[in-house]
Amino acid sequence: MKTLPSWMLCLCLALAVPAQAQRRSPPSGSAGERTISPQGTGATGAGDANAGPRRTPTCEEARRNARYGIYFDKVEIEKLVQTVADATCRTFILPENVRGKISIIGPENGRVEVNADAFYSAFLASLDANGLAVYQYGRFMKIVDKRSAKQNPIPTIVEDGEPYTTNEQMVTKLFRVQNVEVEPLRGVLQQLVSKDGDTIPYPPDTIIINDVGSNIHRLERIIHQLDTRAASDEMRIIQVQYASAQDVANTVQRLFEAKGARPGQPAAAGRNVPPPRRRPRPRPARARKAPPAVR
Repeated sequence: MKTLPSWMLCLCLALAVPAQAQRRSPPSGSAGERTISPQGTGATGAGDANAGPRRTPTCEEARRNARYGIYFDKVEIEKLVQTVADATCRTFILPENVRGKISIIGPENGRVEVNADAFYSAFLASLDANGLAVYQYGRFMKIVDKRSAKQNPIPTIVEDGEPYTTNEQMVTKLFRVQNVEVEPLRGVLQQLVSKDGDTIPYPPDTIIINDVGSNIHRLERIIHQLDTRAASDEMRIIQVQYASAQDVANTVQRLFEAKGARPGQPAAAGRNVPPPRRRPRPRPARARKAPPAVR
């Protein structure tokens, strides 16, 4: 039996190792998925031998300068959440009943890269579009059905001027009105909240709104415009010189009632407004006839 020379055997082994590594390399992403990972965070193969071992950057350090291309075409939500967790250094809790596929298509099919914050905002918007919401649960982020989000400990804003999110995260905010009635204003706001948002009146002066942060900012601007005093609501003190103050007040009251009365309805209907007092006019003196002369 012939044996191969030792140098030929070593050559065969050297050629077989790269082929085996190539077979074990992870497959490239499929047509509907794209792997998103921080760029420029791993150690390179070549380096200074005298520099020693390189320190592995923390997740926050890698996230600070990383850029991401966004392209997810009908991917499973578990895969998307895992990618977002790697990019944002957040840990998510995904309940068993949360299933489905989500699509996020970035500019130029993902070739335009964004930072981690923009990536996370796009992720929250995609959850909102699919009827899901996320809220902080201790050190974790929990994904739930949007309709039940208001029954969970979502961020609650109670003070005026307190900052809150501007993205699609669910928020509860209290508004205190000063110049208008609560119920009519709530009726207007209820038509402007998102599909799963709602408004709760708490008389005499509070409205509670559950909605995504981006829409609550819009509702807040509307409330500030509506909850204002009318331009005609102003008080002046006028000194009356030639008439009784009560007479002038009664006359002005009747004028306002006549302006706001319905057609065919008396101006002072239902109110007992005394008529203004009139001063008696002096009667002109009449000339008396002289009595007839007695003859």
